[in-house]
Amino acid sequence: MKNNSKVFLDITIGKKASGRIVIELFNDTVPFTAENFRALCAGDYGKSKSGVSLTYLDNLFHKIVPGKYCSAGDFIHNTGQGSESIYGGLFPDENFTLTHSQPGMLSMVNKGPNSNGSVFLITFAACPELDHKYVVFGQVVEGLSVLKEIEKIPTEKDGKPKKPVRIFNCGEIEDGREHIKFEEFKDQIQIYRAYLERKAQKKEEHLRLYYEMINRRSDEGKQVNEPTNQINEPEQESSEENEEETDEGQANDKLKALMARLKQARKQNEIAVVEDSNRKNDPNWEKKQKRKEWEEQESQRIQALEDMGITTDKMYLTENISDVNYAAQKKRKRGKRSAYGWDVFNNNALEQGYKRRINKLEFNPEEYKKQMEDPEASNEIKPEKLDMMSEELERETERRKKFSRRRPYYEDMDISFINERNRVYNVKLQRHFKDHAQELKGNLERGTAL
Repeated sequence: MKNNSKVFLDITIGKKASGRIVIELFNDTVPFTAENFRALCAGDYGKSKSGVSLTYLDNLFHKIVPGKYCSAGDFIHNTGQGSESIYGGLFPDENFTLTHSQPGMLSMVNKGPNSNGSVFLITFAACPELDHKYVVFGQVVEGLSVLKEIEKIPTEKDGKPKKPVRIFNCGEIEDGREHIKFEEFKDQIQIYRAYLERKAQKKEEHLRLYYEMINRRSDEGKQVNEPTNQINEPEQESSEENEEETDEGQANDKLKALMARLKQARKQNEIAVVEDSNRKNDPNWEKKQKRKEWEEQESQRIQALEDMGITTDKMYLTENISDVNYAAQKKRKRGKRSAYGWDVFNNNALEQGYKRRINKLEFNPEEYKKQMEDPEASNEIKPEKLDMMSEELERETERRKKFSRRRPYYEDMDISFINERNRVYNVKLQRHFKDHAQELKGNLERGTAL
């Protein structure tokens, strides 16, 4: 059994780095298919005959089927329609020994028998319906959590993710061994390598002729003037050399751009990890972030006022009538705080009720003078006073009958009360103190309360 190679795919979802997926390739079972995927991850074969770079770098996942699989690998169109291999065009199905038996299985996507290229899929769950249709050649050994994040991304009707899922970096996890090549297609690979070597030799020859011409002109100390038919070939070679130098410069620029993107992705990944750690360790992290954003906005607004020469106590000078009306409308909508159920029994409510009742009493100055002259006379109970008190009590009773803040009662609710009064107060406690008493309730139920 041969040693199986391992490759990695670094994934970004939107602008945020998601993580790394490490894949083990089954070189011992499907060496031809495994080598194609390994080479596309490592980018060992440069460009194809059609001029497309044979690499998964910067490739998009073009289809996500929740509960089934996600698909990528079309580095030509990023739609799943383009597919090309390192062997030149498409290659046949190797075997169907392995199956889609669990999450994280890797297989080639084809358009029919013997039409494999670069498009692949990774399963989210067992998919027996794909067996004997797509060749399985690898398995995810690290990064299943990244697959779960990809599965949760919302998609269009055709399965295209609404957020871009990108392979921003990929390659082989080196272990010091030789790459495994499939003998049947070894000749095609050698022909392509020979083509690259001839191209490199031609470039070196152009460079040699170019520098010889420069040195010859420098030694002569003057501009070389020769017949047109003798300089046509060097000029042509020089133009070809300039074109190749331009291609080399563009390649260097592209490499620098890729390195910059990798650096930016690593930085974003580090920031995301720190934020996630802070969010888990600090329960008030969200509030602190909002507070920080508000303070930044306030400092920017104060700085803008200072630039205009306006102090904070005259901030109203920058407001227009629409802003004032909008703020007033919000204040009206917010209104007064709703009263709690127990507010009818606090001291403030009792005082207001007492004042409301005494306001209904008529003040008689003559009786007041008599009571001041003879305080003991007020102890006498008069029939008209009794009638007045009786009428007031009847009116109070009628008002209390109308007062009700009952919530709907559901017969199917859990019984956690001993009588009706206890039920009402249990509901009030649950409504107003649920979040605060959750830990205490759990301790009481577990028997771990202090």
